[in-house]
Amino acid sequence: MASNKVKVPLLIFILGMPVLIYLFLQGFGENKYEIPIVYPDGIPELDPNCPGASVPHKIDRVINQEPCSTWNCSSIGQKLVLFSFAGSDCQDNLAEIARVCNLFKDESRFSTITLALDSAKSQRVLNRYFEQYPIAQDAWIWWSFHQFTTPVLNCGLNLKQDCSIAKQVVLVDSDYQIRGYYQIEDAEEFDRMVTEINILLKENS
Repeated sequence: MASNKVKVPLLIFILGMPVLIYLFLQGFGENKYEIPIVYPDGIPELDPNCPGASVPHKIDRVINQEPCSTWNCSSIGQKLVLFSFAGSDCQDNLAEIARVCNLFKDESRFSTITLALDSAKSQRVLNRYFEQYPIAQDAWIWWSFHQFTTPVLNCGLNLKQDCSIAKQVVLVDSDYQIRGYYQIEDAEEFDRMVTEINILLKENS
């Protein structure tokens, strides 16, 4: 009889354990990976000639009405945008950008902008990829070299205007905030970038 008294609570405990685990996981076990804002406190070392700093740092103070009278800015502030860079004396990453465009070719909330680092690099370079891949031209936009190029790089994206950035890409969200820098030719970095793009798109779905 005493043995049965012990067995009943033990049986209830064993049967109830899966329910307790399930409730715990529902309440506390959500594994949500958040992509941090890169400059949540602004950029302390920002060039003093740049427009007024913001907290968190946003690129809209640089990419505003004046540059957009020259460039196609339809994606900025509307979509998740991946910035890449191409210079005439630099080994570019446009083949990798074409891969990204193809991965997200059915995603209207994502776009890519390639910024020319000098006047010798022209959209003809990009046209080769449009011929090779079925990429919509509003999904991959070319910004030709202009007087606004340096402020966008230095003040907006916090990058130097040289070939060191030609292998790098910058992810900017629809709130003008930088969410990631990636060395796109590195396989692990490429995979991380694709994963983080998917996470941000899911967050905004």
